[in-house]
Amino acid sequence: MNRYTLNLLLALAYTSSATGPTCPCECGTSQTTLKTKFETATTQCLSNTVLSNLGISPADRKGASVKFEIQTWPSQQISTLVGGILAKEAMGYQIEWTCGSSGFNALARIANKETDCLIEFWLDTYYPDAVNYINTQQAVVNAGFAGYTGRAGLYIPQYTESLYSALSLTSADFTNFVANSADFWRSHQIPEVIALYASQNDSAIISSLGLTLEYSFTPPWCKPWNSTGIGNNCADVKAEVSAYDRGQLHQVIINRRLNWTVSYWGTAGVQSYVSAKITRTEPIVFKYWEPTKFIASNSVSARDKFSLFFNELRLIQLHRLSLPAYTQLCYSNNTNSLEGAGSVDCDYPTISLRKIVSPSVVPSDSKDVYNNFGAFIRRFDIPQAQMDNVLTAIQNSSIDEYDAACNWLNDNTATWQNWIYNSYSPPKEVIWQISSRVKLTIIAFGAIGLIVALACMLFIAAYRADRMIKSSSIMLSLFTLIGFTLVIMTSFFIIDDAPTLAVCTFQVWLPFIGSMIAISSLGAKTYRIYKIFFNTVDNVSFTDCYLLRYIVVPTLVLILILTISTIVTPPEPTQTTITDGDTITIYRHCPDASVAEYVAEALMAISVIGLAKLAYDAREAPEQFNEAKQLGLALYTMILASVIGVPLFQWMKSESNFDEYCLVLGLYLTLTSIITILLLYGYRFLNVIIGDYNRHSGNSSKMAENNASSSNNSALTRSVKRGSFSSKNHSRFKSKSKIDDGRSPGASTTFPMAEIKEIRERSPKESSLNSPEQDFARHLLTEKIGTLTSTINEKDEAISELQKKEKELKETILKLMEEKLKRTNPDAI
Repeated sequence: MNRYTLNLLLALAYTSSATGPTCPCECGTSQTTLKTKFETATTQCLSNTVLSNLGISPADRKGASVKFEIQTWPSQQISTLVGGILAKEAMGYQIEWTCGSSGFNALARIANKETDCLIEFWLDTYYPDAVNYINTQQAVVNAGFAGYTGRAGLYIPQYTESLYSALSLTSADFTNFVANSADFWRSHQIPEVIALYASQNDSAIISSLGLTLEYSFTPPWCKPWNSTGIGNNCADVKAEVSAYDRGQLHQVIINRRLNWTVSYWGTAGVQSYVSAKITRTEPIVFKYWEPTKFIASNSVSARDKFSLFFNELRLIQLHRLSLPAYTQLCYSNNTNSLEGAGSVDCDYPTISLRKIVSPSVVPSDSKDVYNNFGAFIRRFDIPQAQMDNVLTAIQNSSIDEYDAACNWLNDNTATWQNWIYNSYSPPKEVIWQISSRVKLTIIAFGAIGLIVALACMLFIAAYRADRMIKSSSIMLSLFTLIGFTLVIMTSFFIIDDAPTLAVCTFQVWLPFIGSMIAISSLGAKTYRIYKIFFNTVDNVSFTDCYLLRYIVVPTLVLILILTISTIVTPPEPTQTTITDGDTITIYRHCPDASVAEYVAEALMAISVIGLAKLAYDAREAPEQFNEAKQLGLALYTMILASVIGVPLFQWMKSESNFDEYCLVLGLYLTLTSIITILLLYGYRFLNVIIGDYNRHSGNSSKMAENNASSSNNSALTRSVKRGSFSSKNHSRFKSKSKIDDGRSPGASTTFPMAEIKEIRERSPKESSLNSPEQDFARHLLTEKIGTLTSTINEKDEAISELQKKEKELKETILKLMEEKLKRTNPDAI
């Protein structure tokens, strides 16, 4: 496949902001003017009447937009404006504009989604990139021929024939032949023709226009070109930029041994140079390309004389200087060498200009909003003659490219009518609302959670004087319940299916702040128990006020993290659009977790681990103060719920299952909090209620008191004797007296209390014996009663003695413990 370099007006390609594949080039003056005119036009280019007469009705595209890239030369701008006007006014698309200075990196810009559509792309010029992006990566689609071609070439003014006619040649016939062949390359093999060009003194033109020579090429048999004409032995070809069609003309000069040098003046420079020479009717050969306003294609004869050049003075016909016809063999070893090495010895090729687009705007799905645009851009085809006419109209009048494109559309409806295809029918748009069942479920569990938390607070307030309640720290317990209340309240913000910034902020703040308050309160309480019973804490008073620092500090750290996150990245509501068949569902929801939220979750995890460690270390504390078992169950519940719940509802959100997501998240927050509260306080509250019932019922009050005292004081005894509450040597100090209805302390036999009672209640008169047998039975009974009574009295004395000693020991232990608690924490008593 042949490769050719740039053949367009690409002056800015290597001198402007095109820096790489992701270059969004700045818009030049002409591009900005045309964009602004398109965007601010008060009336449509195509009136409703025109569209109606053609049977065209724009579709409702629901705001779908197409980004066109507009570049710097007229033919591309005209084509792009034609495409943009039709896509907007005849099809209903929104149009956005990006700018480019050339086809350089255009494929990359489309692949990177910086633009969607580029009309008039010189694909052969960028063939290696085209193979990569179009064939290999399939990141760009070649949408076909734009309808007109591009070609570089050498040009001379028409008046050159008269200049040749004035040459002194050997015969008049030869002179006429040369004059009539002025546009044929072999005429430049005649020494007199070369001398005509070589002797030109252009120093005044160069000086007056302030032109700067950018590059020059001189074959070995030519002398370097001198602008004064002195000493020149070769004609000089004026060209634009050496990077355009790099080295191809140099190869022709070397291979055809032409007496030409080449000087490069830049795109604008060569235009000024040629204009000055034509104004003076002086001979000039220059290299340029078409289509462009500078050379507006217009065939004028069978000799391939065409093109019109317009300057401020007059309209001048230009002739293309014909080189040997192009062949693929000629370009088979095109090296693009500026030194002239290579196989090129023929004319420039004709290049079919292409339309390249992003795959996203040419989908195959007939229901896709861009399917009609794909059909349109593939049919887009402006004939060569019509493009030449538009360029000529611009050159001959004061209209710009936008007006020229608009005029062409209104004058050539038959050309573009069949390009338009508006079969798209917009799907039904539905705004998601959370299911009423889900909403009611979350509200119900949230209400239950608040009732449970409030009931616990009221219970603590009502039984605040009870030793079991006081020993659990009233203030810290209330803080724990307040924290869980905040977590439960979050569920009421989850059910908002049209969240605002405030709602999304509450969804982030409430669960984090509530969880931190609850966990730090539990940690502070457990820390106090641990320090009192398992560490020497002389001269330290662990009051509730003292422990507040362990709640306030981590909570403030968390608030700082959330504040910074909210300021830097506010949790602005977002929406997810899901298309299912002919229905579009719009889900309005809060954004995904930010980095700061993950940091907050890590802080929460560290707090939970620390609390678990404290609860384990304090597991041997006295029963009255010991909450290790309840804490363990509560932490197990929280961790298990998080391990299962968090990945589950995050996955549901990623899959856009928003009803299920809200339900799982709501249950995770409410149920976890409810179960944790019940595990923490249910057992303690139950003991308080049972103890209160026993005291007021009068039934077994002494037994309950003895059992409670025995249980508590046995633990206290162990703590005092050991100085710690580890399980080591636990059995050594365990000495609980077993005093039951039928047992003596340490005895293994059971007293026949029922039998004794029966014997005592029996009366001789109830017996039917009235004989000596009756007297014998009475004697035996009296003897047995006496024996049992004596045994009972002995046991009663032993029991009384043991109870007295137990009471003294209990009072001593309680006194010691109360003194220790008073020194460390007066509020706990």
